Amino acid sequence: MNPRSSAISLLSLAALTATLTAQGWSQRTTLTAPAARNSHAMAYDLTRSVAVMFGGYDGTNVARGDTWEWNGFGWVPRVTAVAPVARWGHGMVYDSRRSRAVLFGGFVPSTGFANDTWEWDGVSWQQRTTAVAPSVRGYFGMAYDSIRGRAVVFGGTDNSQASLADTWEFDGQNWAQSVASGPGGRRGPAMTFDDTRGNVVLFGGGDGTQTFGDTWTYDGATWTQRATANAPSPRWQAQMEHDTLCGRAVLHGGADAAYANNYGDSWAWDGAAWTQLAGVSPAGRHGTATAFDAQRGRTVLWGGRDANGFFADTWQLSSTCSRTMSVVTPPQVGNTATFRFDYPLAAAGHWYFHLLTLHEPNFYPVPIPGFVSLGSSRIDLFNIRRDSSGLLDASGSNVFSVGIPPDNFLAGLPFDVQSVDLNFFTNTLYWASNDAEVRIVGLPPEASFTAANTFGALPLVVQFADSSTNAPTSWQWDFTNDGIVDSIQQNPSFTCTTAGVYSVRLVATNLGGASTSVRTSLIYAGPSPALNMVPIAAGTFQMGSTFLGGNSAPVHPVTITRPFWIGAYEVTQAQYQAVLPSHPNYWSGAQRPADQVSWNSAMAYCSALTAAEAAAGRIPAGYQYRLPTEAEWEYCCRAGTTTEWNTGAALSTSQANFDNLLAQTTLVGSYAPNAWGLFDMHGNQWEWCLDSWDGTANYPLSAVSDPYGTSGIYRFLRGGSYNNGAISCASALRFGSGPSGGWRNAGVRVVLAPILVP
Repeated sequence: MNPRSSAISLLSLAALTATLTAQGWSQRTTLTAPAARNSHAMAYDLTRSVAVMFGGYDGTNVARGDTWEWNGFGWVPRVTAVAPVARWGHGMVYDSRRSRAVLFGGFVPSTGFANDTWEWDGVSWQQRTTAVAPSVRGYFGMAYDSIRGRAVVFGGTDNSQASLADTWEFDGQNWAQSVASGPGGRRGPAMTFDDTRGNVVLFGGGDGTQTFGDTWTYDGATWTQRATANAPSPRWQAQMEHDTLCGRAVLHGGADAAYANNYGDSWAWDGAAWTQLAGVSPAGRHGTATAFDAQRGRTVLWGGRDANGFFADTWQLSSTCSRTMSVVTPPQVGNTATFRFDYPLAAAGHWYFHLLTLHEPNFYPVPIPGFVSLGSSRIDLFNIRRDSSGLLDASGSNVFSVGIPPDNFLAGLPFDVQSVDLNFFTNTLYWASNDAEVRIVGLPPEASFTAANTFGALPLVVQFADSSTNAPTSWQWDFTNDGIVDSIQQNPSFTCTTAGVYSVRLVATNLGGASTSVRTSLIYAGPSPALNMVPIAAGTFQMGSTFLGGNSAPVHPVTITRPFWIGAYEVTQAQYQAVLPSHPNYWSGAQRPADQVSWNSAMAYCSALTAAEAAAGRIPAGYQYRLPTEAEWEYCCRAGTTTEWNTGAALSTSQANFDNLLAQTTLVGSYAPNAWGLFDMHGNQWEWCLDSWDGTANYPLSAVSDPYGTSGIYRFLRGGSYNNGAISCASALRFGSGPSGGWRNAGVRVVLAPILVP
């Protein structure tokens, strides 16, 4: 009870006794919602008052990797640069001590069951690497022991379909196995933490042939089976959450071993017995996700499936055990703060009023500008802002909205938000049971930044410019995203002296809070300037030619997923012989392209160049000098064009060395480059590509990413040469030959690109 209640009325104050009553579910209709799915996971973020949901699989059995948040009124998608890989059958709980959701394990279609640990802090996902972890698994029970500060995992199944029976705990830093023996091996149990009695509660699950209907509790050291006269029917893939207001665990849904029966009943566990809840209930389903919204006194349920398909609906089960206050819209400078008060139905007909009270009046002159006082000088000292009062109706809830003046001095001041209702018949005044202190915050920044010169040779100087909104007052830059602050300047510069691909993190802060912006794979620092490499960004283009036909067709979309560098010029004789001195050339000249290069000798050149540049520290990890794939070569040749040549619908001898007009190679760079700064992509010398070809395979009909042919005795050359016609020089034309042949019109252009493993 608030000590200032005596200033309001001389009426007697009475304690409100909470009673455990059964109530039904209510469906919520929202404008936006996640796609229908099953076997997803949800946790309630107590700090930000939202339920966080991740993953699952949809009606087409496609794994989901999206993040959504339920704010009590609607679903909001959260798009992040980094996130756990799409999965289902994972677990997620909220670590209230460290203010973040913890996700573990689940089934990843490409690799099977996983045992990775991720954390969501409300802004971004971050993977946690631990020395020890539970074995790979999914469909386990998971709960957060808020008393001991441990996320508890029990059971599940692994890639061999075995039903596991081990218990693990995560303290925010490390996983450790509990020695406690407990329930037999099972998957799909319902599990939650009963913070009223201080133990984990587990119900049911199955082993693949049968389902269980037993109840267990775990106190951090021992599992104990609880005998009950009445209990839910045996089931697996049900969900259970703890209603902190009523002090009970609420279980809903699940299915029998064959999924023939999907249950729609709800049960409450009070620490000693199960009681079935009456009222409206969601349709029977399994694999749904639930979370208890402690701020609003609601159990939130979303999705799941039955024998007929998948659900995409939102349901809430209200707690009626107490008068409660929840923050709907937090108080912020210049906004309208909204608070929701929920009352027992027995309070219908009571007179109510709401208060927003500054309880440290010396912080600010009286009255606060923009606030309307009640007119009494004594009450003005508390700066009370009151909404219109009235009679409580049978809905049991009221919303209090108050405009916060646009005065930044209010940021950080402590206010009380309270609600009272008066029973005229008993002359009793009731206070909301969880009246709370709130602090008005300023507008937090939205961190963002730009960077210039992010792709180039060592040493690479990158200039950063803060573009965060809402006037941040401090900045923390981490140029390598390794958790170490490298600069606190607003617009710093950073010099890359080590080859690599860098992600950059900015944390911008003001009195309203902090936000983080991470730009993944932002900086690419690498090749020696002497190699004349041009950076190429990832992208999608149309590969092939309908006009050329044959093995150059069909035209199909190709995506290059990772950036790389490519030589601005064909490798010159000087460059080639600096690495392989004994190589002979037909046309003599240091700045002419190397000729008489076979595919085998081109590969040898790339290998030797990689070794030399790696020894000098000029190659990012995971990269190598190699021949371009056909897709990379055509992507670079086209440079954004869709015509037969990158010069347009025709190619002239003023634009490239071809048609045997000069009857020899020319110095590299003798003609104008294409739009991406690459010279002699048409003519001068044929250029080898990395791919193998069996002499018959054409392009696929559908879209592909990073194609790379690895079977066949032939190798491709691209671009034509000085003694070929214009058609041979077309962007899409493919010419296959054996890897050992080397002619006076065959040369090489290299890329510095991710290592490809056949």
